[in-house]
Amino acid sequence: MFSFRADIFEFDLQNDETFLYLFKAEWRKQFLDLSSHNYGGFTNLLKTESGKVINTGNYHFRNNHLEKLDQQMCDRFNTFAESHFINILPQCEVGEHHDIYDPQDDTVNVVNGDFINTSILFPIFGEIEVESNGHTRLLTNNVFTVIDTSKLHNGWNTSNSLSYCCSTLVYGKTYKDIKQILKDFIVEDLDD
Repeated sequence: MFSFRADIFEFDLQNDETFLYLFKAEWRKQFLDLSSHNYGGFTNLLKTESGKVINTGNYHFRNNHLEKLDQQMCDRFNTFAESHFINILPQCEVGEHHDIYDPQDDTVNVVNGDFINTSILFPIFGEIEVESNGHTRLLTNNVFTVIDTSKLHNGWNTSNSLSYCCSTLVYGKTYKDIKQILKDFIVEDLDD
């Protein structure tokens, strides 16, 4: 996990238009999931007695503000990048997992053969802590936090309110590739 300066991109995600969008947007997964999402990367799923997965986090498609940020990231990384909004319910964690991007899962835009192991996180509102490779950090407004999604990671909302962040998935380039591209802007490097 590492973080880099947010000021290398021009964006405004913490605005009234985005807040309104998030409260009106369609949730991509049900609270009690009926196996429409790939949970193969989770180490300990929260389930009902009948075996339905309980989702403590959810996704929304990007809005025009995230699309503008995505275009800048695509240009800088010279590859496709796509963001989405993530919410975590109050006093909950997502659960320790590594991501398996499934072409049958309509919450992500992947096809067979896509390579994705980089997620670039930024807070929208509320407080979200992320953990990756034994390190925990609170998402903050002045930096983007980057995690290797092929390694175990987690996220928490310890507040009593819904919290949102955005996650930009980078396609076709490795976590190490992205770190190399951003080397001059890194403010904290927690990789071993």
